[in-house]
This record gives sequence, C-alpha cells and structure tokens, in this order.
Amino acid sequence: MEKKYTFSNWSIDRKIRALELMDKYLEKNVPRSVYDIEWERHGAHPFQRERCREIAEDDDLFIEALFCFYVCLTTDLSWLKI
Repeated sequence: MEKKYTFSNWSIDRKIRALELMDKYLEKNVPRSVYDIEWERHGAHPFQRERCREIAEDDDLFIEALFCFYVCLTTDLSWLKI
C-alpha cells in the first residue's frame, strides 16, 4: 500500500505562510551554518518571493521543503569549521 502525502487541500497562501514561518523559526533557533548550508542550499528561502511561490505551487517541492526543515532541526553541524 502506497501512501502519497499531498497538500492539495492547502491554499497557495497557506503554504507560503508555512514556508515563511519555517524560515523565521530556523533563522531564530538553529545555528547560522545549518541555516545557510541546508535551508538556503535547498532553495527553500522564502524571502525569494518567486521561489517561495514556486515551492508552494508544487506539492513535491513543498514536501522537500518540509523535509529540509526537519533536517535543519535535527542536524548538528557545530563540529564543522565554517
């Protein structure tokens, strides 16, 4: 049995707001190196408005952003000298 997670019942505005909230949380609560390396590298940075809308309009990209958010919350890169 295959489960496919979709956010098709979420509006684009709701997904954009979720991305903005994730970005603010990460910016405030994770080390800058994690924020820069993981979050921005995966192109989920909502301050790039066109990119944010592109992510919100595509369920697969939105799910990737959610996964990236999770990785940022659980990654400890403090041992790296960046």
